Amino acid sequence: MKKTIIWVLVVLIGGFFAISALGIYYPTLQKWYRGLQVKTMEWQASRNYAKHQEALKNDKEGGTTPEDTFDLFLGRLEANDVDGAAKLYEIDIQDRAKANLAAEMKEKGSLAQSLNFFKTIREKGVKKCRVLGEVEGCVFDYEYVTSDDDWVSVDGSDQKIFVAKETVRTKGTTFIMNNFTEIWKLKSPF
Repeated sequence: MKKTIIWVLVVLIGGFFAISALGIYYPTLQKWYRGLQVKTMEWQASRNYAKHQEALKNDKEGGTTPEDTFDLFLGRLEANDVDGAAKLYEIDIQDRAKANLAAEMKEKGSLAQSLNFFKTIREKGVKKCRVLGEVEGCVFDYEYVTSDDDWVSVDGSDQKIFVAKETVRTKGTTFIMNNFTEIWKLKSPF
């Protein structure tokens, strides 16, 4: 019985000192752990950045001018080539573009809706280019006046806005140059 009481006291006193030491060193342990987390995140970001840069260097799908890429894109839409059309988009949005084109193909049986949209911009749009930071970009914009009142979907949401008859609207698409390959890629819309 006496030995049991001694062991209980030793465990309680040892536990008290362990908890006290943990309390004293907790800020140091917390700082060390957070530093480890930061280093891990930096390593992952560095690895992801390197993979992204490598993907950009290997992305050679497109034309040497915005017009070349636009014409390639229209040809692939006309051929109902979802994969080929999606590869002409900027690498960061290819998966989303492919999903949207595949959904159109499944729902409508062709890419005619996208083809008509982009064909109108190609035929009637005005090209404007400029450099933003280190990225060169071009926009093809086509302004038109609506002939009817309409509810129009807002990109990226389920919301709709009312557009009155005789409202000036713009259809447009953006191309950017991949600085590694000097190939022009479609940026939006997708």
